[in-house]
Amino acid sequence: MKLFTNSNEVDTSLGVAERAAYGMGNFANAFMFIVIMAFLTFYYTDVIGLDPGVIGTIMLVSRVFDGVTDLIMGYIMDHSKPTKLGKARSWLLKSSIPYAISGIVLFLVPQNGSDMLKYVFVFISYNVCNAVFYTAVTVAYNTLMVRITRNSLERGILGIFLMVFSSASGLIVTGTCLSLVNVFGGDASAWTKTILVYAVLGLIAHMICVFGTKERVTDDADAEVQKSVENTPGFAESFKYLLKNKYWLMFVGAFSIYWLGYTMMGAGHIYYAQYVLGNQGYQPVMANVIQVMSLVSMLVAFIPMKFLGKANSARIGAIIAFAAYALQIFVATNYIGILVCSAMKGFGYGLFCAVLGGMNPDTLDYGEWKFGKNVTGMGVAAVSFGQKIGTGLGNAIFGLVLSWGQYNGQAAVQSVSAVRAIHIDYTYIPLICAIISVVLMFGYNLDKQLPKIQAELKQRKGQG
Repeated sequence: MKLFTNSNEVDTSLGVAERAAYGMGNFANAFMFIVIMAFLTFYYTDVIGLDPGVIGTIMLVSRVFDGVTDLIMGYIMDHSKPTKLGKARSWLLKSSIPYAISGIVLFLVPQNGSDMLKYVFVFISYNVCNAVFYTAVTVAYNTLMVRITRNSLERGILGIFLMVFSSASGLIVTGTCLSLVNVFGGDASAWTKTILVYAVLGLIAHMICVFGTKERVTDDADAEVQKSVENTPGFAESFKYLLKNKYWLMFVGAFSIYWLGYTMMGAGHIYYAQYVLGNQGYQPVMANVIQVMSLVSMLVAFIPMKFLGKANSARIGAIIAFAAYALQIFVATNYIGILVCSAMKGFGYGLFCAVLGGMNPDTLDYGEWKFGKNVTGMGVAAVSFGQKIGTGLGNAIFGLVLSWGQYNGQAAVQSVSAVRAIHIDYTYIPLICAIISVVLMFGYNLDKQLPKIQAELKQRKGQG
């Protein structure tokens, strides 16, 4: 196993150092993302005292704008002219600083303002962070995988690296967030200081990703298909080609549903620990068991991926997650039983997402081979789009279900209907998502066709 590679070949295998540098990009993305997924709703409802139904509605409405900006950013990426750093790394460098700042602003809700001012602040700050800067960061980052190498196995390994580093970041956040908040005083300003720490660490990791990777699949390498940036299909035409790509649609669907279920689970830890199990201190343990088992499954994901293929490996992961939620219905209030379920969910989710991380470039190769059009920028925007649609809907549904159950964040004891709503959020909706993920993956059979597809692409481009 080599540490470095100096090869400029588009189908090269990478060294461990470059794989790790690429993984650091998702390590950075996950710092803010995990905080938003796991703690932002709790910050709004229990720290600031906002209504969960209104917060859920704001997040739901924001998804429309958010989805559009992903596709727009993908279109901009396709039509950007590369700099010395290339296309993807240049955009990642430009967007990482404002992303870090916007994440801090999320946790600066004015406490002395009226409720209307607070809700307006939430709407604007949430959209600026997610729909603008997080979009730019993630589309650039996911484009980078496509431009580092065309080697399918290497892309799969990069997918594992990005998810391993994401899990490591998640482990840090879920294990330290509440402790840091308490160290800084436990009030609203303590949350702001905690997020500032994460934002700085994330920015450093983004810089390692930018300057530790190399773009090999350049516009020159794609000259036979894409004579120049100006010949890239227009926005409407690019979107049309993506909608004709059945494997891309399966990927987007599976990725979105995965993040919807995962977000419901992540947001629910603190509520479930406090109001169902009766001890908020269980939250870090539950979350960390999931993160550790996710990390374990991601570290070994290359084994089933190599021998069974990406699709079969993803199916196994989704089935394990489904089994965990089914078991959770019966263990409900048993803390040890919940930890067992958490371990199963972590392993299943880890395997599923590690494999999915390397699938999207394969679906885009299929689309380029099938239709003769390279729409990489808009295609990789699917990763950001799917993640944000899934997490946004997850957070929105979570808040709306709490509101339906008449949850009161300022109450010491919740009503029976509120506890029932927490069960629905934490167990039943994620269970349905796991079932849908299994069904979607049974239609994906690109793995066997891919070697032939990539060989023909090389021939077309004079690289064979």
